[in-house]
Amino acid sequence: MKLTPPATGLCVAPGPTSMAVGNTEFGPGEYGYLVFATDEYPAWIAPIGMSIGAGAGDALSLEGVGGLVLLRDGRVIALRFNTTGFEAQSRVMELLTRKFGSPTSQKAVSWHNDLGGSRESITAQWRTRDFFADYSSVVQQQATRVQGLSGGIGSLSIGNDLGQRVLQPVNKEAEF
Repeated sequence: MKLTPPATGLCVAPGPTSMAVGNTEFGPGEYGYLVFATDEYPAWIAPIGMSIGAGAGDALSLEGVGGLVLLRDGRVIALRFNTTGFEAQSRVMELLTRKFGSPTSQKAVSWHNDLGGSRESITAQWRTRDFFADYSSVVQQQATRVQGLSGGIGSLSIGNDLGQRVLQPVNKEAEF
């Protein structure tokens, strides 16, 4: 099944197979993909292009712009989007700060290229008792731009306390 982005607004395509996120298993319908209309998506969200499913009959082909939606008991617990990296960082920080106030924590991460150049990306977190937002303006540098310091792919996750536990499981070291 190929999902076509809607003409206007956005749609949610339910996840057709099981998927693990962190240490949590999500069954069919417990997650989905939020897809914006082609001409209406926020410029800071990176495009999606993927196929999901093992067999031809249960594969979902998804293209467009959007993100991952995680559900528990029919309620949204988290959203995750890839962002357009360095180019989006000032706009995304502006939007998040306008909506949620100053971040609880923020730091700069240096990226270096083969020519000795460097550039800083932003990692910021917002926390309350029942809400979280995590933003990393660059989590992966695109291989095609190794010589330069533009591009990259960032990540934005927003959700409630359960969504945070799913997306950021606590790793326990083995006890001896």
